[in-house]
Amino acid sequence: MYNEKQIINLNKEDNLVAISGFIVSANENSFVLDDKASQIIVLAKDSVNIGDYVRVFGNLVFNNDEKMLQSAIIQNLNSINKELHQKVLKML
Repeated sequence: MYNEKQIINLNKEDNLVAISGFIVSANENSFVLDDKASQIIVLAKDSVNIGDYVRVFGNLVFNNDEKMLQSAIIQNLNSINKELHQKVLKML
């Protein structure tokens, strides 16, 4: 089961997580996701667009102390109320 979290609250005990945020940069193998509190590199082969608001379901991995997320599913959330969604996430 995936646990919805903010990037800043991720720790080494987390494994399957869901993180929502804006795609701020991308290349062919990864993109950077920003949840307005922090950023994380998402390892993904999926085609994404900078500026999209997405939820990424995946496995949290560490490279030394750097957090990264290996994506399993990328859900486009462009059509939801982003501000309200961010407020709800802060309550989790």
